[in-house]
Amino acid sequence: MKVILERWNKFVNEAEEKSSSVSYQEMIELIKSEEGSEIKIFIDVPKGSLKGFGATEKNPVPFDYGEFPDYINLADGMGWDLIIAPSESGKEWNKVGDLLPVGKVKYKEGSGKEGNDKIVMASGGKISEEDKEALKVFFGKMSDRFEEPRISENLSRDLPADDMQKVLAWAGLSGEGEFIAKGTMGSAYRFGDKILKLTKDASEAYASTKMIGKEHPNVATIYKVGKREGKVEFPYVVVAEFLQPAGQAAFLVAKEMYDAVKGGYGLGKKFHAWRGNDSLDEMDTQRLDAMVSAAPEELREEMKMRLDEIASGMTFLKINGVTYTDIKPSNIMLKNGKVAIIDLGRSSVKGYPQVEIIK
Repeated sequence: MKVILERWNKFVNEAEEKSSSVSYQEMIELIKSEEGSEIKIFIDVPKGSLKGFGATEKNPVPFDYGEFPDYINLADGMGWDLIIAPSESGKEWNKVGDLLPVGKVKYKEGSGKEGNDKIVMASGGKISEEDKEALKVFFGKMSDRFEEPRISENLSRDLPADDMQKVLAWAGLSGEGEFIAKGTMGSAYRFGDKILKLTKDASEAYASTKMIGKEHPNVATIYKVGKREGKVEFPYVVVAEFLQPAGQAAFLVAKEMYDAVKGGYGLGKKFHAWRGNDSLDEMDTQRLDAMVSAAPEELREEMKMRLDEIASGMTFLKINGVTYTDIKPSNIMLKNGKVAIIDLGRSSVKGYPQVEIIK
């Protein structure tokens, strides 16, 4: 143990001369930069070793635990702490290499260690569900001190580091991005009040380009649309307004409309011109009336209001050359108290606008 401590003290003393203090975000950006693979790491608590994290009782850690000695966290004046995903532990890590950040573990407010975040790292920026659960269980035993591990599954899972920096610079965004969802057509990430989406859906790119900067209370605002160069899985990038999920009434309305379109009723296509039941034929009117009547009584008035808001958004899109039919609960969100349409995928577009190339 004495030899280990002497080596550690020598290592720290040498590192102090060239170390620098950086914020969490600066640390993340350093790791992802071209120089990131050269950043040194030091594993001082190998997987299975005992660690107390400030508590008197120590437990065996299910991961390799260490730090970046050259970069200091102002919260404790020590190197930025890192956790290597459990299934990645045990390797001979000397530098970051292909390790990328996938999340962090934070001390709770009032713990006396606020800001001393732990950066979770995994190969290629991908972490398994088993690793996520292992971290959750381990830190869950110390819930009096730690928040639940936040695994952000950031953009590194879909973009190589150099391409990611190019896309973020083009989009005017910074930060690690919070993973929201991934489907067959693409992935979505949150950056504060904006959402960045990578997609292979050309119709969404064309429709979104049509709507750049056009404001409406029932449509999420589109800020930028671009296309990545080369052959890539998700060539299109859409930057839009981030909105929160809507309530139960909006969910029921959107679900009924989605089921109607799937059932061949064509209700969604007709809704782009709807401003009340007068522009629908008798069968559609009956279907809408039946939908509202079947809902809980306390939701009926709100459902009528939500129907009108959805129709208003679809009409606005139609006026701007976008026929929108992909109505479903996951595409209806809340914007300043009103429901709004997000995700313009599967829209038909009048004309094909030029999509900006991301350089």
